[in-house]
Amino acid sequence: FWFAETGLVGRLTEKSTIDCAVGYLSRIYTPDDYEKARPENAGSSINESFSAPVFYLRFIEQLTRRDQLIAGYNYAAKDSYWTNYVLDQEVYMSLARVVGDQMLVMANAGYSYRSYSLPLRREDEQIVGTVLLKYSLTPEIKIVADFKFDLLSSDAYDNSSLSTNPDRPASYKAGSVGLGLVATY
Repeated sequence: FWFAETGLVGRLTEKSTIDCAVGYLSRIYTPDDYEKARPENAGSSINESFSAPVFYLRFIEQLTRRDQLIAGYNYAAKDSYWTNYVLDQEVYMSLARVVGDQMLVMANAGYSYRSYSLPLRREDEQIVGTVLLKYSLTPEIKIVADFKFDLLSSDAYDNSSLSTNPDRPASYKAGSVGLGLVATY
């Protein structure tokens, strides 16, 4: 594959920064590439390649001395185990606030749309959210708590022989809660 990119990082105002890049990506796949990754499909004539522009944009605004807003959009193509490539589009937003001198509160939300190429074409939509609390006991020791949720809607189905429910969607709903201690030295 080959990739060419140019970008810009700079300050828009005293409190706003932007980071962006645009490029052109070409990923060329041959039937041999697919057969090596998935030997059960030997002799297949599948040959879907990717050649198109890719880009990202990230905007950061220092709202107050203690509040920061980050928003962005990514448009990228990546290699995929199941298919030749996956086209990944993501939009996200984060808000961080420092409370007092010892606590950081951060909330993140993101939406992703992924389109997988042949031979196993599928479309996924994902919503992810996180809330993180970090409390500093000392400069070297912090208590961290987080809550995450992840919703995936997919048009792919699980047809494996191990499945207890054939033809079930590959979609899922997941969440997690974590509590930890971070020590640096």
